[in-house]
Amino acid sequence: MRLLLVGALVIGSVAACKGKERPSEKQAPRASGSLPAGPIKPADPTTPPDAAPAPSTGDARMTPGELLAQVRGHADRICACTDPQCITTRTQELITWSQSAAHLPTAADSPELAAQGARIQKCIDARGKPPVVLTGFPDAPATPVTSADQLVRHTFDGLTGFAVARLELAYIPASGVLDPTYSKATVSYGTSRALLEDDPRRPLGAPVPDPEPEAVIAKRQCPEVTWRGGARSHVLRACQLVQPLPHPRCTVVEIWKQAIAKGAPPEALAVLSFRLGSTPQAPPMWGFTIDDAPRKVHFVRYLPDACELAVEKPQ
Repeated sequence: MRLLLVGALVIGSVAACKGKERPSEKQAPRASGSLPAGPIKPADPTTPPDAAPAPSTGDARMTPGELLAQVRGHADRICACTDPQCITTRTQELITWSQSAAHLPTAADSPELAAQGARIQKCIDARGKPPVVLTGFPDAPATPVTSADQLVRHTFDGLTGFAVARLELAYIPASGVLDPTYSKATVSYGTSRALLEDDPRRPLGAPVPDPEPEAVIAKRQCPEVTWRGGARSHVLRACQLVQPLPHPRCTVVEIWKQAIAKGAPPEALAVLSFRLGSTPQAPPMWGFTIDDAPRKVHFVRYLPDACELAVEKPQ
């Protein structure tokens, strides 16, 4: 439930109340056509009994300070919630209370009330939505990774619910060790365009149907990962069908060696992007770029991911 809605009920209701007199400001009645003989005395709010209702949490005779205390109390209860159900319950209490309040100061009249509204919104955003559980997406490493090859392993290992759609390693030195100032990486994930069991009724050469309609897949959420300082963070975006990238055969250090053999300056930091080959039969490729305009260096090569798979030594 957005604060725009809550705010409309909590502080926006003043629009209907602007221009209304407070009960304590009501003038004593006078005869029709006559002028008051002297100063107008405010009506006594205690008599007669039916002249004004008894004070309540939303009574018009509340002072701005009392109303702010009420809003602050609602904000405290909302921000004390730890789950979406609690947020819903406490927000509904706030709405019910605000609908019974006959005269509320506007945000412009009360900067503190505006601050409490912003506080409520922040708590709703932080606690009002259940966390999205990404089944088949491995947890971030407990400690920061230190090399580009470790980062690549974390990108592909343990991945069962998603497919790697894009991998870019930026500002990586020839040693493969992540530069603490410059190195970063971006990884996009999607839903694999896995082939269905071949339908014998499909004509030769006709497209293979997608496993699910793209509109259905787009309703799911897929992670987009950023690595900085060896630590991983991610945001969620609508999923897309993708042709998955395979686990690279070459290490980043091996790709750097290929690039140096073709003239890359070994002291530079390079941007490496992993992509599919130009045909299904061609091996994946590494785009390798060193671009430094002030020093007039522009080195670009596309290097095949055709290394022999290394067998890790047992621990």
